[in-house]
Amino acid sequence: MKFHLVYAKASGGGAQSPVRVVEHKTGHEVGWINRYLDREYVRRLSNKSLRLYAYNLLHFVRWWASVHHTGDVAECDLTESILLEYIRFQSAQDPRPSGSTINTRVATAGPSPS
Repeated sequence: MKFHLVYAKASGGGAQSPVRVVEHKTGHEVGWINRYLDREYVRRLSNKSLRLYAYNLLHFVRWWASVHHTGDVAECDLTESILLEYIRFQSAQDPRPSGSTINTRVATAGPSPS
């Protein structure tokens, strides 16, 4: 599975983010990521912030799909051990991302505080 970002010049609706994450081959949207981006768009985050969140989640879903062979992620899947595994994966990359990049990616992908 390969995923990428797409940008809409004008949002189709008042509550849809212009930044979307889709599966490359099928063109299907990654629902859980795009729902998150839509929620942040409704909060009136800038397009630059939406792109940053989208890239962080794109990085996560690419890793997730390489390990779990699916782009579907439920909030209950995001356990402490999974997030630690994701941190270890990032720390092993060459070149290694900065600590703040790793922390930002994990914070974006992790479960929302209740």
